[in-house]
Amino acid sequence: MSKQLYITTNSIGFRHHLKQVLQDISVTIHQGDKIALVGDNGTGKTTLLKIIANLIKPTRGVVEELDSVWYLPQLDLEIFQSNIPISEYISQFIEDWWEVIDLIEYTFNFSIDASQELNTLSGGEIVKLHLGIIFYIKPKVLLLDEPTNHLDIQAQEWLVKAIQEYPYSVLIASHDTSFADRVVNRVWELEDGHIREFGGNVSFYREQKRLESEARLRRYEVALKDKKRLDKSVALEQKRQEQNIQVGIKSRQDRSVSRMDRGYLKSKAQMRAGQKKIMYDSRLEDNKEVLHELEPQIKRDVRYYVPHQTIQTQEVILNIRDGIVKVAEKLLIQDIRFQVSSGDRIALIGGNGTGKSQFFHMLMKRQLSSGILEIKDKINIVYMDQTYAIVSPHKTILENMRDYNPKASMMTIRQKLREFLFWDDYQVNQYAENLSGGQVARLAFAMISLQPLDILLLDEPTNNLDISTQEAIIQGLLTYKGALIIISHSLDFLNRVGVQDIYCIANQQYIKHPYQIEDERFHSKLLEIIGNGIVS
Repeated sequence: MSKQLYITTNSIGFRHHLKQVLQDISVTIHQGDKIALVGDNGTGKTTLLKIIANLIKPTRGVVEELDSVWYLPQLDLEIFQSNIPISEYISQFIEDWWEVIDLIEYTFNFSIDASQELNTLSGGEIVKLHLGIIFYIKPKVLLLDEPTNHLDIQAQEWLVKAIQEYPYSVLIASHDTSFADRVVNRVWELEDGHIREFGGNVSFYREQKRLESEARLRRYEVALKDKKRLDKSVALEQKRQEQNIQVGIKSRQDRSVSRMDRGYLKSKAQMRAGQKKIMYDSRLEDNKEVLHELEPQIKRDVRYYVPHQTIQTQEVILNIRDGIVKVAEKLLIQDIRFQVSSGDRIALIGGNGTGKSQFFHMLMKRQLSSGILEIKDKINIVYMDQTYAIVSPHKTILENMRDYNPKASMMTIRQKLREFLFWDDYQVNQYAENLSGGQVARLAFAMISLQPLDILLLDEPTNNLDISTQEAIIQGLLTYKGALIIISHSLDFLNRVGVQDIYCIANQQYIKHPYQIEDERFHSKLLEIIGNGIVS
């Protein structure tokens, strides 16, 4: 029995200014498909999802939506900065908006004030809001763009189960392999504007790509050896021709050989040389085409370096005693006690809405709701929040970079942008509102990479970033000598950047985790501290 067809595309393409983003894409989505859309940042994944959702039109080709479709955005700067009340926002999609709030509160076990403005929500709370809308409507096709961004560990577990049990179809763009592997049964790879389809999960796809790459490299090495042999043969033939020329000259001078015989020998040598030249030229041309086709591509990667002040390592630069964090009159965290020294690596883990981001905001303002906060003189603190608030959506990449670093020269700014893969005039003059989530993240990292600093606050820094960019960020942070405090739900990332101390926020308490991440007891103790938090 054939599965019901929900979506079909026929040779769709999309061109943005001079760049051909998508070309000749023909795909289908049937009932029960759980598909991962993979590709590096900037390859057009978000564009393809928006085209399938009929939010933007392709410049060529046709998309047929045969049933209901819903798109969950990866990053919407306008929503993060909107002052619309939650109830008004939900009512744009669902008349009985209070039922969605009830669903969210029951599912994720946190209370919602319907009059609260969107810009007061954390990134995780906004994602949960959208998930509540989606799973209330239950469209036939879900298009999820980096759905685990901002979500705490418990909510991620709920989302995995919800997708596994979803009776219709889901198309997911995600760089979180561990998440995608648990929910997908097909993979679409978007590269150079084209789609290739693979069966299985993302790990299977990556293994296939690895085997293809190794086979391609072996063929390239064989072709390279063949080229060396041909070059050597050509050199020998040229030497032989030079020798024949010398022999021909001597034979023409030898009066014992008749003029007819001299002409015959010359003609025969020229014919043989011509035949060999044609053969070698043909083989060399074939070899050149093979080498060009198989030549390993030089991939441009992000280069990240974090400048830091020269402060003596282990010198205490921040001290908090009896700290309290509130929003209005709502108590989020109390009894905060900790010190930060230059070179420290600290992580904060807790459920969405527990006050982690609000704590970072207060550190930037150098003032808690109450308690003692002591910061050493002339300490420079830089904060990159999970919504990239430092990026203005209505400014270009170049304008954002220049406005955030007014003392930097244009040469320095352009060089830094090139390090974050914004190479030419076309790229740097794009408005931030037109960038993918990964590109906005790269821009934000570039913006904070020019000024020396003592304390770097990063709120979910791996959100939206592809694997190669995450690797560059990790390497950059490993060379950074200042203090680093990170909010993240990615334990692998925290472990790789050398986090030493982990503080858990739960039930308004600020609790130091007793174990290191690599300790086998870490995860069970983490769940014990922060609680389950999800109603299954």
